[in-house]
Formats: sequence, structure tokens, C-alpha cells
Amino acid sequence: MPLRSTVTKYGAVRGVPCGNPTYTVYRGIPYAAPAVGKNRFGAPKPPKAWEGERLCDTFSDICMQASPIQGLPFGDFFLKEFYPFQYTCSEDSLYLNVWTPAQRADEKLPVMVWIHGGGFGSGYGHEMEFDGEALCKAGVILVTVNYRLNFFGFFAHPDLRDEHGVSGNYGFLDQIAALRWVQENIGAFGGDRDNVTIFGQSAGGASIISHLISDLSDGLFSKAIIQSGTFAMTGDVMMSDMEEGEAWGIQACEYLGRSVEELRKMSAKELNQAFEEAQKHIGPAPKLVVDGYVFKERPFDALKSGQWKNVPVIAGSVSGDKDLHVGRDEQLKAMGIDPGAAPFMGDTFVGLRQCEPERIPAYVYYFDPYIPGHDIYHFVEDGLAYHSAELWYVFGTLSRCWRQFDGRHYDLSDQMIRYWSNFAKTGNPNATGLPVWDAFSKEAPGEMYFSEKGSQQRTIKEYDAFLKLWENGLHKLQ
Repeated sequence: MPLRSTVTKYGAVRGVPCGNPTYTVYRGIPYAAPAVGKNRFGAPKPPKAWEGERLCDTFSDICMQASPIQGLPFGDFFLKEFYPFQYTCSEDSLYLNVWTPAQRADEKLPVMVWIHGGGFGSGYGHEMEFDGEALCKAGVILVTVNYRLNFFGFFAHPDLRDEHGVSGNYGFLDQIAALRWVQENIGAFGGDRDNVTIFGQSAGGASIISHLISDLSDGLFSKAIIQSGTFAMTGDVMMSDMEEGEAWGIQACEYLGRSVEELRKMSAKELNQAFEEAQKHIGPAPKLVVDGYVFKERPFDALKSGQWKNVPVIAGSVSGDKDLHVGRDEQLKAMGIDPGAAPFMGDTFVGLRQCEPERIPAYVYYFDPYIPGHDIYHFVEDGLAYHSAELWYVFGTLSRCWRQFDGRHYDLSDQMIRYWSNFAKTGNPNATGLPVWDAFSKEAPGEMYFSEKGSQQRTIKEYDAFLKLWENGLHKLQ
């Protein structure tokens, strides 16, 4: 029998049995209190304990965000691909979901914690492509998390400085609170708190990179997977100095004619609309900030200085990611690097950790299968593995997509699920029956190449370009 009921630090919960073989999904477990009133623009607070058994059969509201708007760049594409359903947004949204195959609470199964993407401005933990059934069948517990987004998650202002003398980064602190919840409670779901893998894609991948450099994340995970996590995203594009982040907050308050306390009294919908209007006039709001507390330096600088958690890592990108970086080609040419050969994501730079022999191995991949279906929105050329395409494969949810995937794609998905779950179990993706995936090293700069023909280890031909960009400074590439 699946583990239908268990007891967390805050109260008893009952999940929903599913599947064959059976597993249990617990939907909408609170890991933090609602971020409303005085809790708006602040570090997350613990949830209120409850009496009796809480039925966890429904996903929570999603964090405040603007819906993808038709006509905006890529908006139509992602609406069709991932967001055909519209969910209620609210500030009572700091919940997580648990899929567990455990039959007993003492099984100590490996745990994977998923952090969704969306540019730190959109997304949620129960998007249609995310599901734990395939990972449960592989013997792994899946946890997915909501965290505060956009202005609600990253608004910085001098009047918000806390006991640490900093403001902002609340959405990232939410992620840390969720990881601490996992440490305190996952044992009740049959999980092993000492065997936790964090993984995420796009802004979720950038979040994983951020956890690898933040002292606040120490001891909260033992392995990491970075999917299309760009160093540019956590570098000069979405990570700024605290002074810059707070300067935007000051300008926003001046433009809106409201103090921070007045902003806290507005309804969530009114505040979202007000910030959207302010952004049109004073420019995009910063997201992550280097505040000296959550982040002491940018990821690229931390990687070069060795201030990086010494844990096993998988990192990679998809072939269509290059279309996201408008304007980078001229920068690369100015640096004397061929744009067609140079990296733009964080995969091989994570692998460069291996230049130091004491580092634990990193495994690099490149996802490039032919993707069926005509893209009428011209996000990428037909057949190219578009940004986020691998999500259907990693979670084994190809059948939920409108595209006509065939058996080759399902076989590739099965392989990737085995690699990801093997890594979660042991820190090594390899297992009997799978093509060997060698760890990256300076002497053997290899990657696993995923295509509709299967998985194949290959040498990174552009390694010289990687090294040149590394030496020039990745932070120069925006």
C-alpha cells in the first residue's frame, strides 16, 4: 500500500494514491506563511500549524504574476506549449507538492527538488509538463515548489532592509525555506534528507547555480542539475548590485507616489498593475541582487575563485537556447570568438570546475533531438529543440504535449529519466544498459549528446572557444 498519510512538523497530511505500481501525490502542502501585509517584501515566515489531518488533493494558487500575453515575444508560443490552463494567482501560494513511491516512512529514498523556470517572473510548480509518476517508478521522490516572482519576490528598497542590512531576493529565500522544509519533513514521506538533488531549468537552472554559491544553501542538498541555466541570467542580466536594485525601488515609489508601507496595503492585483506601469517608464526591475548576505558575488566570479559547493553536477543546454540571446553575436565577434562555436549557457563552465583535480565530477549534456510540429509563432525554426523542450522528456510527460512525438522520443525520454534518477541516487548518471556518460574534464572535454537517435558521448569540438570565453570573462557576455 502507498504511504497515503503521514505527519509533518506542522501537522498531519493525507495524499492521493495514484498509478500502477502505486505512488502517492501530496498536493499543496504549505512550507511558509502567506506573504501578505507585513510579510509582503520580507523573508518567508514558517506556516501556521494545523490540527487534524489536512487533505492534500488540490494544487495551491500560483504566485502573483502576469499571464503570458498574446503578441509579446514568445508569449503565444509558450501559451500553446505549456500554459493552456489559467490558474488563480494569489499571495497565499507558498506551497510545495510531493510525489512519493514509498510504502513506509523509513525507506530513505533519494529526493529530487524541482525549481521551475519563467525568468523569475512567471511559472509554478504544477505546470502540465511537471509530474512525478516517471520518477516514482524509478524509485525517486519528487518535490516541486512555488516561490515568489517578479516584484513580489525581488523588490528591493532601503526602507525594507532587515536585520542583515539588505533587501530583495525574497523569491530565492522562499526556495531556501522550501529546501529547509525538505530537510525537516521529507523523512515522513519515505525520503532521505541526506540524499537531496536540486534541479531546475532556465530561471530554475539559474536558481540552481545561485544555490551553488550561496552560503545560506549549505547543507540543504547533495547534488545539482542545471538545465539551460545561463550564467548571463545570473550575471549582468538578472543579478545586479544591491544599490542598483534599491535604486529601481526608489524610482518606482517616486513614480507611483507611494511609500513602501502604502505599497504593502495595496491589493495584490493593484500592486502588480502599478509595478507593471512603473516598469514601462523606468525600465525592467532587477531580480537577484548581490547583497553581501544571500549572494556575496556573481556566479562567474564565484566559479573562478572556487567559491562553489563541491557537489556532483549535471549541466547542459538545448540547441534552441541560442535563439534567446539576441545581440550576443556581435559581442562574441568583438572578443574574437566565432558565435557559431561559443557557449552561451552554463554547461561547460560548470564542467571547467574539473580543471581542479580535487573537484567532484560534472556531467555535461547537449539536447538536440528533432522536435515534430510546425511552430507558427517563429520562436525557433521547425524541428529545433526549443528552449524548455527537454522538460517533456525529463518528466516523462510527452503524451501531454500537442506535438506528435513518436517512439524514438519516448525511448529518449526513458533514457533521460534513467540518467537523471541514477544521478539522484548515486551522484553518477551511469547504469547498466545505458550508453556510458563520461564526466567532463579538461583533458577529455566531453558531453552526452541527446537526439531522437538516442544518447551518444562525444567530444566538445568548440572547447577552444569555451576556454577563450572563459579567459576573456563570461561576465562580459550579456
